[in-house]
Amino acid sequence: GQSAGPAGFLSWLSFWQRSASAPLAAKSESLARFIQAALVDRTGALNRGIKSEQFYVIANVRHPAALVEGGFITNKSDVAKLTTTEYRQQIAMAISDGVQRHWEAARRDEPMLTLAAARPE
Repeated sequence: GQSAGPAGFLSWLSFWQRSASAPLAAKSESLARFIQAALVDRTGALNRGIKSEQFYVIANVRHPAALVEGGFITNKSDVAKLTTTEYRQQIAMAISDGVQRHWEAARRDEPMLTLAAARPE
């Protein structure tokens, strides 16, 4: 995988799925990367990269989508952290930060995306 995700935290969904358009796939990957970076920053977790997998819950979406795994119940350290309100709040704030950063970046790039979408292939 890539080198930008917290240990046991992220399993990213279907941004390269067959049904997704190339622009939507790129936006989903961007969203995943922003959330992943925020999780690493907020929680100090090991960076394990992002993954593209087909999960029913976000297949055939019309908007950017990513699936976040907050930890593994088979990992005692993850379970201990996840039982604390503070750690769960860190995860929630990281997801919020990542989504906000993704949309801010998308707004800055919007004129370029519009031009690129208007060009014939």
